Amino acid sequence: MLLTAQSCSLNPFGGGGGPIGGILKSTDAGETWERAVALEGEGTLAGVSTAHVYVEKNDADNLLLTSPTNGVYISSNGAQNWKQVLSARIYDAASSGSRHELIVAGGQSGGVAKAFRSNDRGESWIEVFSESEPNTFVSAARFYPGNSEEVVIGLSTGELVLSRNGGLSWNLMSDLTGRILEIYISPSNRNLIYALSMTEGVYRSTDGGNAWEKATEGVKVSKYFGFEILESNENAMYVATDKGLYRTANAGANWQLLTLPSHEESNVVSAVTVNQNKVNEVYAAIGQTLYKSLDSGDTWQTRTLPSPESVRDIAVDPGQGNILYISQGQVLK
Repeated sequence: MLLTAQSCSLNPFGGGGGPIGGILKSTDAGETWERAVALEGEGTLAGVSTAHVYVEKNDADNLLLTSPTNGVYISSNGAQNWKQVLSARIYDAASSGSRHELIVAGGQSGGVAKAFRSNDRGESWIEVFSESEPNTFVSAARFYPGNSEEVVIGLSTGELVLSRNGGLSWNLMSDLTGRILEIYISPSNRNLIYALSMTEGVYRSTDGGNAWEKATEGVKVSKYFGFEILESNENAMYVATDKGLYRTANAGANWQLLTLPSHEESNVVSAVTVNQNKVNEVYAAIGQTLYKSLDSGDTWQTRTLPSPESVRDIAVDPGQGNILYISQGQVLK
């Protein structure tokens, strides 16, 4: 069943104009790329502005793709084709590591923040969260690793909201500042949580979300667009910003601005990721250029992507690190 939610005029991605978006796939660690935009039956994703792409750890053929205009798409065959399973303004979605058929998607409907849950991999959906404040949206979602009932959502208002029963009820975890873009919960220590705010940077909690400290005090930028934390060393991370790519090895006590050989007019790094099986292998994007490092960001190779759209997200297949995906759309405004 395809659930359709109301649309509204709010466009947090800004801009306008012609068709943009879609998704790219590489099977040779970023050397070459092809569009992976076919839909089941007929149609294409080529004109769809996409946001986040996720590869499931337990089955890398299963992918989730979100769109702030078109909803949620899934693929069960490594992006050979896609199926639209939710039509709404969706900014983030997550599946449970212990139950891949369980998905939570967050976005906006009727001008307010909404979250939806599917127990059957998108065949049917129920609304599990609604915010009364107007002009808000759910901007991030994440399950606790290994737990299909505990899920955290982040709002455009900076709030983090927690459910311990799969979305039946919710409690405020924290009231941070700025739109929450991403949430990271440690697979080995549930008390260690990171949250990325678009305007304030990285927040870090070591007590399960009761108290938070800013981990990016030394980073002088206006906006953040993404972060990546090393699962093997959770004090090490990268942040993508409007002033370039930063790296820390000590949970934000010190930051280093990395030098990317940019040929673009902008220094806006819109996405960053790490091959978690080869932690020295880092990918970042500026405009339509992909940057790849094999030494944790000290030196870089560049590849021009075969499309005019900007990169919104980069994902590495956790089982086969040579397979990468890029979602494309407008950079956050």
